[in-house]
Amino acid sequence: MTHVGILTNDIEKSTDTIIKSFGGRLIRDLVDRDRKVKLALVKVQEIIIEFVQPLTSDSPVSNLLKRLGSGVYHVCFEVEDIDEKIEELEKRGFLVIEKPSSAAIFDGNKVAFLYHRALGIVEIVEKGGSK
Repeated sequence: MTHVGILTNDIEKSTDTIIKSFGGRLIRDLVDRDRKVKLALVKVQEIIIEFVQPLTSDSPVSNLLKRLGSGVYHVCFEVEDIDEKIEELEKRGFLVIEKPSSAAIFDGNKVAFLYHRALGIVEIVEKGGSK
C-alpha cells in the first residue's frame, strides 16, 4: 500500500492536526486543477496520508465529501503496469470509476480509481511516483 486518502473540507487544519498530534511531516502539497482538488502528502511514522480537498462544487470528490464527511475514503497500491492491472481487477469484479490519467502529485505517473463492493474505493498508481 502506498498511501491512505482522506477527504477534508479544510486541508490546512487537517494536515496541521495530524502533524501536531502524531509527529508527522508534510512531504508535498499542490493544487491539481485537472482534478479540481488541493492535495497534501503527510508522512506519519511509516504511513503516507494523502489529504484531498475539493476546489469546486463540481470536483470529483465534492459529492463524496458531502455524503461521507471528512475521513478515509480510499487506499492506494502501486502497480507495474496500470492497464494490465485494471484488466485483471475488472475480471475480479472491480469497476473503473476513473480511467488512468496523469497525476501531478505523483510526478505525472498514471493513476486510476476503481470500486469493489467488498473494499470500497481503491486507487492504483503506476510505479515511479513520489513517496
